Amino acid sequence: MPVPSQEPARRRVLFVDDEAPLVSLAAHALSRAGYDVIPAHNGRQALDALRRDAGSIDAIILDLVLPDISGAELLQRMRAVEASVPIIVASGLERAQAARLAAGMAAFLHKPYSLADLRATLDQVIRPRR
Repeated sequence: MPVPSQEPARRRVLFVDDEAPLVSLAAHALSRAGYDVIPAHNGRQALDALRRDAGSIDAIILDLVLPDISGAELLQRMRAVEASVPIIVASGLERAQAARLAAGMAAFLHKPYSLADLRATLDQVIRPRR
């Protein structure tokens, strides 16, 4: 009879940002904190990853400025694929302006943000698994 694992399940995060060094740094730090990170550098990659892994992504971190599609439009397209996943908007814009552009976001991270703020925000929006 197998012994149940005492290790908690890793959370899956889709990290969408066109700044490759930021994606790499965040992926490394979040991986060390117990998250599996799916990187995406543009809207097409993000939508492909969300469609491929729908139902298994616990949160999305979304930059509002991407090279191929606006973050606001991408957020709406993501909602059409996976309506319940919390989306954290990351932007250099002020919170009020980001909220107007990205209605339906679960949380906001003002760039530049710290890794501690990123982890704390993820912990706030991701519901505990039962």
